Amino acid sequence: MENRSEKVSKNFFIEKQLSFIFSTLGYPETLFKFNTKLFISLEDFSYELTLPLIIQEKDYTYFWVDYKPQNFLSCFERGFISLARLVSNPLPFFGVITNLTEFILIDFYQGKTSKGNKEIIPPYGKIKTYPPGPPKPFNPEIETKILRLFLKGG
Repeated sequence: MENRSEKVSKNFFIEKQLSFIFSTLGYPETLFKFNTKLFISLEDFSYELTLPLIIQEKDYTYFWVDYKPQNFLSCFERGFISLARLVSNPLPFFGVITNLTEFILIDFYQGKTSKGNKEIIPPYGKIKTYPPGPPKPFNPEIETKILRLFLKGG
């Protein structure tokens, strides 16, 4: 079990790594919001989730970034899509799930994913002109069930 100082040190390391990755892709650090808390309340279930990084400029949220220390990041994709669909309006353009070695890029508008290393993340110059298009339709009841499983670790 981690003590508080180990957790703070680990979070600081993750922040620095994510900051470095996105800075090298041209993103200004003024757009970075670290450790943003999201409060989710479903009928019988409330949850607080912290995203290590959100990249936001004016009215546009470019990325929600989630860190998972384990391998097999694919098991988190669908829940992350449900989270974005139910909690945010408008949707962030993209989600990134990473263990700092592997990356999954999720287009929240189309529900499409790409896997690879950090090079799959679009650079700032491209994201500024990216037209996300209309969001893919979804069923809120199904998304709520998926989100509930995701948040409970199922």
